[in-house]
Amino acid sequence: EVKAWKKDARLYHSIPTFPTSLIDGLRTIRSRLTSLLRLQDEMLSSLQETKEIILNFSMFDQTLQQHVNTCLEHMSNLNHQKNELILRSFFVMVQCYPAPKVDSTIECRLVFLADYYLKSVDDISVYFIGFTDQGHDCFNSGLQKATRGATNGSYVTDYRYYLGFSCDIETIRDTILKLECKTAPIAFRTGRAQNAKAKSTLAWDYHFIGDVDEINPGTLLPRESISYSQLEKILEFEFERHLGRPLTPANLYFLKDLIVGNADNPDEERITWDYFHNYPKLGSKKKPCSIGEWIFTCLDVLSKPENLLLRLWQQGGVVGFISRDMVQRILQDQKKMCMIRFSLQIPGAITIPYTDEHGNLFWPQPMQCSGSQKSSITWIDSVLIDGRLSSTELYLMNMEMSGLSEYQERPDPEGLEGYDTAFPIL
Repeated sequence: EVKAWKKDARLYHSIPTFPTSLIDGLRTIRSRLTSLLRLQDEMLSSLQETKEIILNFSMFDQTLQQHVNTCLEHMSNLNHQKNELILRSFFVMVQCYPAPKVDSTIECRLVFLADYYLKSVDDISVYFIGFTDQGHDCFNSGLQKATRGATNGSYVTDYRYYLGFSCDIETIRDTILKLECKTAPIAFRTGRAQNAKAKSTLAWDYHFIGDVDEINPGTLLPRESISYSQLEKILEFEFERHLGRPLTPANLYFLKDLIVGNADNPDEERITWDYFHNYPKLGSKKKPCSIGEWIFTCLDVLSKPENLLLRLWQQGGVVGFISRDMVQRILQDQKKMCMIRFSLQIPGAITIPYTDEHGNLFWPQPMQCSGSQKSSITWIDSVLIDGRLSSTELYLMNMEMSGLSEYQERPDPEGLEGYDTAFPIL
């Protein structure tokens, strides 16, 4: 039950964001745990009393020694079970962005459900265990490998890490228990540009990884291939979790066509790890990128409130994932209509195709949405000063683009809560 709870809680940003069911679930686990430990105490007490009674009679009958030994064996087994239960009642909540920069802060919080049985915690140690996609390469690291860039064809995001945690727990019966646990994988990055590649990698990991405490990182390799339906579940989960609005059926149809080449193919296509993460299918000749990197770059851009797209996405104003052919089909019979979609050539940039009063379709140059907080010019400014675009109606929103001014207010950087600042519990 604790394992299942940890997995359910893994990706919430903080304890206050836990749903009521998750809080109640932990309270139930704690109550049952406490009841079981008390029952074991009573059983141990009864066995101790039984053993003393038998010893009082053993001076008259040596054959009773066998019963004493039986009591001692039961007590030993019960103590072992009890210590194991106490050990499992401890776990660590690590609050950390899954793809942090190497100078990021990581917060560890030790949680103990059987606090009555705790006397002290000592010898706390936090360390990193690294592994790669290239083979059974497991290493303890002080993060020196995380700071390197592309050498010999490898990237910083090819190296992923568990954050390991250990400590000594002393119980009220003066027994020392060694607690060891580790997080779900994280990927360090040296710059913002590596964020999408890291997130693409980690999303694949999280979907298939089980209880991290029982996995040997030296033998953990990414699943070589998965079905498209499995990949679709990963994408649906990530978009719903980070944006509060899932991908639409039209989005999923486009992504399937982009990934497997034929969205109408009923066969279960297999998607390889290397194709999704590394094969340079999109982008430009100068800056090619994989499909996974492109998708997670778009997710990254949508998730950051300072890019002024999140509210529009949540309200259905950003179509995002749609082909040029489909845009032409939708807009060809419309007048003064526009649509916001992502560029396939420039990851994370948007294009806003529109029609004029005669129904002629125009394709403006892609616009970057992710700018500096210090810059006062936004992509909405560019739309508002363009008389042709500002007078068109946004597809599915029944709103003129001039109305985008109400979406223009940038959040305060001091209290910014976005894709790059939300630290889930690992």
